[in-house]
Amino acid sequence: METRLKGTYGNPKLCVTLYRQNAHLLQVNSAFTSVASLDFGVSISPHKEEIREKIAQLKMRFPDEMVVNCSQLICNRLEQLDLFQNAKCIACYYATHSEVQTAELIEKWRTEKQIVLPAISGDQMHFHPYTGKENLKKGLFGLFEPVSNEIIPPETIDLFIVPGIAFDYACNRTGRGKGYYDRYLSDVNKPKIGLCFDFQLLKSIPCDMYDQKMTLVMTENLTVSSHHQ
Repeated sequence: METRLKGTYGNPKLCVTLYRQNAHLLQVNSAFTSVASLDFGVSISPHKEEIREKIAQLKMRFPDEMVVNCSQLICNRLEQLDLFQNAKCIACYYATHSEVQTAELIEKWRTEKQIVLPAISGDQMHFHPYTGKENLKKGLFGLFEPVSNEIIPPETIDLFIVPGIAFDYACNRTGRGKGYYDRYLSDVNKPKIGLCFDFQLLKSIPCDMYDQKMTLVMTENLTVSSHHQ
């Protein structure tokens, strides 16, 4: 169920040092064990909202230096995957300050692969070509999105890199609660990789028939595959 990739990428010594300095964060998964076992009845929304609130609290305690360095570890490990290496068109996201940072990854690969980013219009999400930081604008929720109006059809995208509030060991995902990714990916049969920090990977999270499962979930230390369930 759980796969640890071999090799040394990024700056693991620094990341380990930072974790030792912030040891309380290492208890996050166990802290969520009791939350995951609570019974909220028929509706699972309160459970999801509780997870979102707790993750938001933990992100406030997650130092900026760890965000940067752990993001580098995650992205460096992502680049080693055949799914990434073989993809010609990659759907990514332009991270907020508390998400796994992707700006360097996008800039590094934009000349070798087509990188597309999401933009929201109404209740729909579409992907548009990334043509440089100067061609981004702030959209809904303050997220950066391309100014281009060209829509890239999902069948031409080889790999989706997906953010999330929380993931679990079955590769389920909890997002912001608006369902944009779930609706878009519902008819997409392409690999989907969720990126998050270790403390966002929980033992289990609630899911329903509309929630889209990831192919892989990657953190700074772990890669979890839905095929190993």
